[in-house]
Amino acid sequence: IGRNLAYGFDRMHTWMALAHAQIPVDFVSEDQAAAGGLDGYRVCYFSGPNLTRAAAAKLADWVQAGGTLIATAGAGARDEYNRPLETVEGVLSAVRGELATLQSHQSSGHYLSVLLPKGRVVDRATGAGIDVLSVFQPLTPREGAVVVATNTAGVAAWVRGGHGAGTVHALGFLPALDYIRQALVARQARVEQAKSETAAEAAIDGPDASKEAGAAAGTLLTAEDRRRIETSANPWAFPASVRDALLAPARAAGIRPPVICSEPLVDAVYMTGDEGIVIPLANYTLLPLPRVEFSVRVPQVPQRVESVHRGALDYRLETANGEQRIVFALPLDSTDYLAIRWRASPLR
Repeated sequence: IGRNLAYGFDRMHTWMALAHAQIPVDFVSEDQAAAGGLDGYRVCYFSGPNLTRAAAAKLADWVQAGGTLIATAGAGARDEYNRPLETVEGVLSAVRGELATLQSHQSSGHYLSVLLPKGRVVDRATGAGIDVLSVFQPLTPREGAVVVATNTAGVAAWVRGGHGAGTVHALGFLPALDYIRQALVARQARVEQAKSETAAEAAIDGPDASKEAGAAAGTLLTAEDRRRIETSANPWAFPASVRDALLAPARAAGIRPPVICSEPLVDAVYMTGDEGIVIPLANYTLLPLPRVEFSVRVPQVPQRVESVHRGALDYRLETANGEQRIVFALPLDSTDYLAIRWRASPLR
């Protein structure tokens, strides 16, 4: 009772933003982290106020050894018994001020649109902004750290600095909430527009009723958006600027996805095995894409590349930046599976 679920939804939609850009993501539990499970990873996104002391110690060691940590507002401030925890504070690039809960969220993710912006964080370099939702925590940069973004009052809200061989991004807000909220609000606006146009059409006689209804409303809902509304309850208008901000630390750490896709909002999971690579695809645009180009890292030249829906695919081989990749294209409806096989046996 009284818990703020916003932290969990920030974590969830950080994953979504990364998946929309084909960045491979694993979820690491506290027990796994305490057992050394962060070893082998280069970047860790951390949301949520509680962390076991054992996991916090391993997290600090991992950053010291060269990892990149992105810690959002209040992350790791308390241990498993809700006691103050200094371990994470000790590696941060900023001293964190008092965490203010501006609007608690205790419902499902479907209702994240009820969160109201309580301010705005603006990137100093790009001018791009992200709304402050649910919580805010002012930051004071440590010596040598860089202020990446501030709120409109000029208070540091995103600070980057070093710790040992690693890099730490301290954030005083929950940025991924704005990624999902903007998409939910955009969908709701289109749903309301569709309802208004339908009601107006019913009151207008003649073959041009839909055009006249749209003209009366000032705009006409596109056929594509009508189809999206009719076929799915999910949003689709995810803000690219927020996604780019969330991706920036991973990109700065040199993360190059094994699958690169020509279209955003396509989730492509790279799964390796003895016989080849399988890539499940999910299209979050909610519209069929007539042509999507993929560049896939491969350890050897495949004998066969195929799609569950399209069959065998032609590809070309490219080598750049020390990587060998295959490049191919196909139409994508909602989902598909790709198989990259070291032997020429067909997909079963």
